[in-house]
Amino acid sequence: PYPCYMADDFLFMIEHMMPLCMTISWVYTVAMLVQNIVYEKEQRLKEVMKMMGLNNAVHWVAWFITSFLQMSLTGTFLMLILQYSQILTYSNPWITFLFIELYIVATISFSFFVSVLYSKAKVAAACG
Repeated sequence: PYPCYMADDFLFMIEHMMPLCMTISWVYTVAMLVQNIVYEKEQRLKEVMKMMGLNNAVHWVAWFITSFLQMSLTGTFLMLILQYSQILTYSNPWITFLFIELYIVATISFSFFVSVLYSKAKVAAACG
């Protein structure tokens, strides 16, 4: 039959701490992203680019691609650590990677939302 249940204190702790660690791992990145977007708005660089003919959608897609690539590098390292340090032993690595990438997309979308609410870059970085 089935082997006996083994209580693993590490897994009990990690299931409560991992969501917090994943959230905290991108706090600095989100703060810098929000600060840079608001700084661009504060210096009216976005208006200059609009006068030169840049479409608004292209502007936001450029910010998205830049931040997505930077955060995906960190997300890849996080996935490798979770998979090969025996924390998520039985999880499919591609599903774990997809989950992290979706979290990155949600984080970037939240950063864009927060950047619209502020007009000073330092305040946005502190609050965002």
